[in-house]
Amino acid sequence: MSDSLSHHEVLDYVAENPVMVLGTLGADGTPHGAAIYGVATSSDQLYFVTKTETQKCRDIVLHPTVSITIVNASENSSLQANGRARVENEPHTIEIVMTKITSVYTRTADWLPPIAKIRAGTYCIIGVKLRFVRLARFKGEPIGSAHIFREGNA
Repeated sequence: MSDSLSHHEVLDYVAENPVMVLGTLGADGTPHGAAIYGVATSSDQLYFVTKTETQKCRDIVLHPTVSITIVNASENSSLQANGRARVENEPHTIEIVMTKITSVYTRTADWLPPIAKIRAGTYCIIGVKLRFVRLARFKGEPIGSAHIFREGNA
């Protein structure tokens, strides 16, 4: 991150707002958006669980460049990011991610993650190495304020 956006701000924002929209590109270049529960292990690394036969997983295999958008309506803020996605295979990382994701799911009304309710292949963990992050906080800022956006390269 650049000095304008701290590592802690990104980690805190993701931890407080785990529901995200993942943007991918299909084989024919058609955009696809999917709601996911994500966790961060660092300010430049996000993870989520999916299944191998989902549209998002198939898209990532073909086109690994993705976007992430998080919105917090009550705070009137959003985080936009882009990066490169891949299937995570390292056992220690998978263990850390599953522990963090389990913590997120247990705070929801329906403790089973949505992906558990569909038949779409086997589970896999996707890691997204963030390249660019932009945090926007609109609440309390006047129109045209230079303080709304804070951004940085991950």
